[in-house]
Amino acid sequence: MVGRSSAGRKIDKAFDYLTGAEVGWVNDLYIKPAFRGHGYAKLLMREALDTFKQMGHTDVRLNVYAHNQTAMQLYEQLGFTDVSKFMKIDI
Repeated sequence: MVGRSSAGRKIDKAFDYLTGAEVGWVNDLYIKPAFRGHGYAKLLMREALDTFKQMGHTDVRLNVYAHNQTAMQLYEQLGFTDVSKFMKIDI
C-alpha cells in the first residue's frame, strides 16, 4: 500500500509501465510460520484490497515467485491473474 507521512501525504507510488496510470502495489506479504494456515494472509490481502479501493485504485498488482505455489493459489482465489512473466538466466 502507499506509505503516508505523519501529515497524511503519499510518500510512494506505483505506476503501470505502459499506460503511466497509478496502480495499487503489494510489495510483500509475510505470515510467520506459526500463524500460517489460519486465514491471516487472506484477511490481510482483503483488507489491503479494500483500502486500495477506498483510495480510488482500480488496479492492484504484485510479484510472486514461480515456486511459491501457496501464495499463487491465494492470489488467484482473490481474483489476481497472471499478466507478465519475469525471467532470468544464470551465466
